[in-house]
Amino acid sequence: MKINYYLLIFAFLLCSCSSITLREGLYINEKDDWLQIGRDLGKSYISDTGSVMTPPFTMFWNFNAESGFPKNSISVSDGVLFAGCLNGDVFAVDMKNGGNAGKVFTKAKSGFSTPVILKKIIVMAFSGGEYNYMTGYDFTKGVFKWKKTIERIESSPVAKNDEIFYATLKGRIFKIDSKDGGKIWSKSFDFPFFNSPSISNDILYIGDSRGTMYAVDINSGDIKWNFKTGGGIYSDVSVFRDKIFFGSDDKNFYCLDTSGNLMWKKNLETKFMSSCTFYSENVISAGINGKIFSLNINTGNEVWEYTTNATVTATPVLHGDKIFIGSFDKTFYCLDANNGEVLWKYEFDERIKTSAVVWKNYILVACDDKHIYCFK
Repeated sequence: MKINYYLLIFAFLLCSCSSITLREGLYINEKDDWLQIGRDLGKSYISDTGSVMTPPFTMFWNFNAESGFPKNSISVSDGVLFAGCLNGDVFAVDMKNGGNAGKVFTKAKSGFSTPVILKKIIVMAFSGGEYNYMTGYDFTKGVFKWKKTIERIESSPVAKNDEIFYATLKGRIFKIDSKDGGKIWSKSFDFPFFNSPSISNDILYIGDSRGTMYAVDINSGDIKWNFKTGGGIYSDVSVFRDKIFFGSDDKNFYCLDTSGNLMWKKNLETKFMSSCTFYSENVISAGINGKIFSLNINTGNEVWEYTTNATVTATPVLHGDKIFIGSFDKTFYCLDANNGEVLWKYEFDERIKTSAVVWKNYILVACDDKHIYCFK
């Protein structure tokens, strides 16, 4: 039975400040929900909800997490927001009013990942010092269903069906079972991974810190192909219309086909930490130089460019024909996806390095002032 998210607060049973307990599992709606980093496995960062949003937007609530946030942090389903914090805490927040619905943590000192939402558990990665865990937290019972010691991870896990994929700083990719955390396979590489896997048609795509992009069969763990760039790859891959898009520290933005052939590359004179979103025939990304680029997906020709006043590490998020993105210049922007024109902006007291999320008619963004803000 579908849970009305406006009434979901009555389903919370808060055992203590260090647990999240929901009376029932979440009603998963893949059209509206943001269940993991990038929203979908190909990391399109496209909001698929049918809500019409017209600026100006008004702040609806804010939530104090008492910690900063990594560059990707938020997932949402059925009126519950889950947010991973840099200090290792994971919060549940009631979307109705921004109320605290509990938090969980381990002995790990930090966290860099977006929680993955499954029907009755969230899968989370914790890091820091000697304690590094991948966990499955059962939010219907308020307990860890399983907790596995792992290598250090500074990116987000992703889920396909009941299987979890993640990459580590030791240069290994793991496939595990979400039911018990059991390892299905692992594959070792030569250099660390600071980004999250992306998956399309049973192929996993990821780039390493030396600048090699890999395609890996998710069923066997076999490498299908690799492609070398001239610099480290710290941005997640986005897969769209059977093309692969990513930026490299060699200051080029790349488009490959799914066989690993170069379609085009564009020197944008910046390094990248952002992934991509897509509008019409355009791919939209951002460089650490503070510029947001829209390029034709077939040619790489520039369609438009907008310059913020500081570094950008967040990924642009598309809703309809609007782009939402924050900058280290302490400003949260809404841009016209057609031409890059600023339609609305909100100035904070601290920088924004975390990607926004759009869920139904809510716009969510985390700020370095340790708050999550909700706009409508």
